[in-house]
Amino acid sequence: MLYDFPHAAFCALLGQSPLSKPSLEDRLQRQLALYELGVGIKDPMDFFEEITRHRLVKGILPVEVIYTPEQLDALVAAYTAYAAANKPAEVLFIGEKEEGRILLPVGELKERY
Repeated sequence: MLYDFPHAAFCALLGQSPLSKPSLEDRLQRQLALYELGVGIKDPMDFFEEITRHRLVKGILPVEVIYTPEQLDALVAAYTAYAAANKPAEVLFIGEKEEGRILLPVGELKERY
């Protein structure tokens, strides 16, 4: 199966395949991975501090705390570029130079994801 770069980057960062995109759970998971790397973004755990019984009953969830899938994809690409420039030992090229390579924001891959 062929995955796009952001999916592969999040697989590598999480050490497993992320939850189903673009579910709320997946967005929380991906944002938490980036937050824990020190990317200057909103703490996704703040989402849970804003949930009350009233908000759940009314369907008023604080989704503004969580980034969109497109924003998360852009953030992981930006982090990967930052890591390549500032932490070259923490990135990995996959593929042949002649055919095109993918840059991932980890120093090594697991055997499987």
